[in-house]
Amino acid sequence: MGEHVFSASYVVRQGLSGHSLASDFIRKAFYDAPGERERNFFADAFAKMVEASQGQDPSGLFRDVLIWNAGGRPSAFDVDLSNGQFMGAARFVEPFRWGYEPEILALLALFLRADDVLFDIGSNWGYFCWHVLLDPDFRGSVVAFEPSRQSFRDLARICRFAKLGERMRHLEVALGDSRAVMTLSDDIWSGNRTLSAQPESGELVRVETLDSFNLPDPSFIKLDVENFEAQALRGGRTLIERASPMIVFENWLGSSPEAVQGPFCVLATLDYRFFLPVFRPLSDFSESLPSRVDGSLVLREFLPEERNSFAERINVFACPPSRLQQLGSATS
Repeated sequence: MGEHVFSASYVVRQGLSGHSLASDFIRKAFYDAPGERERNFFADAFAKMVEASQGQDPSGLFRDVLIWNAGGRPSAFDVDLSNGQFMGAARFVEPFRWGYEPEILALLALFLRADDVLFDIGSNWGYFCWHVLLDPDFRGSVVAFEPSRQSFRDLARICRFAKLGERMRHLEVALGDSRAVMTLSDDIWSGNRTLSAQPESGELVRVETLDSFNLPDPSFIKLDVENFEAQALRGGRTLIERASPMIVFENWLGSSPEAVQGPFCVLATLDYRFFLPVFRPLSDFSESLPSRVDGSLVLREFLPEERNSFAERINVFACPPSRLQQLGSATS
């Protein structure tokens, strides 16, 4: 047990213009910490906007602009804010000023090598996919898994626009521990949609095991599938045992004890060690793109039985025994 501290830096190359009415509603409802009455008003109004936008949005209320910069070449294209997950690129929102989930960005910067393969399981519209592929020093590839029809459509559209087909493979599928057809909940927030065998409503999606695909071995896996992480890991055990990838997965105390401890149980049998990643930015905030962020990444090792001592929702960094030496260069 111990603490590892790394100097870490990464470059943010994506941003949201935030000019749409939808972005105003989302910001007020979910990120500006209003009182309960205001929160309910804005959340309900946003839900009605999404419901009214099924199909096309002739009023343009949901159209916003995603901007990115790759190698000094700025690009901009329209996105549909009825997929509220695009707000992860909104650097004018306080939680995202340093990029979306900075601890994951720092982990990728430290441990994803130039020719590696990244698996993004639960990719949504692909924030982390594009973060990696927009890096001119990265020569590897990305495989994205996303079962939601709306989010996958957004992911595929951006892939076509970016002309990155040869380095980006995207699969419209959920990952589990057996082949099945399940229902993805219709939560208004696309990033919170969950799989269930007997839901009240939602869309039917295909579920496959990770081991059933003929894919290149990943060096790094980002896993965020809303309490279905254990099933996804069990369905990829053969690949994980063979490839020994570093893994970062979301873990949420709001779920059942079995769902909370499940990912730890699967990976512990492969002798993975677990760390809470905390990124501390040290550089000044810059609205320009690309924007370099300098800081320190702290990896605090903990045992699975200590999970309840941390926040309700965290990202967990899991390191295989064969790659623990990469942590040795840090200050312990």
